[in-house]
Amino acid sequence: MDDQKKYLINETKQVDIRYISFMGELRRYDLAIMKNPSNLSEYVIIDLDGSRYTKVRPEQLHDGDFFCHAFNVNEYQAEELYSYIKDFLV
Repeated sequence: MDDQKKYLINETKQVDIRYISFMGELRRYDLAIMKNPSNLSEYVIIDLDGSRYTKVRPEQLHDGDFFCHAFNVNEYQAEELYSYIKDFLV
């Protein structure tokens, strides 16, 4: 058996990461936000407490259902989440 691994991509990139934490009405959020190094029009948002992440494009920012599904939160929490992170996604 061939022990050589064949990667499609194997590279290292420098990325700026913004960490933000805030206390919402119902829970605390600890997030890491970065531009996707492979597609600079996308952001990667990681919920460090909830072990969830998503890639978001500018046209998805105003879609409340997107945040509900991506972070497993209700509509109120999704709106609250968006209100805190929208200034960093420009």
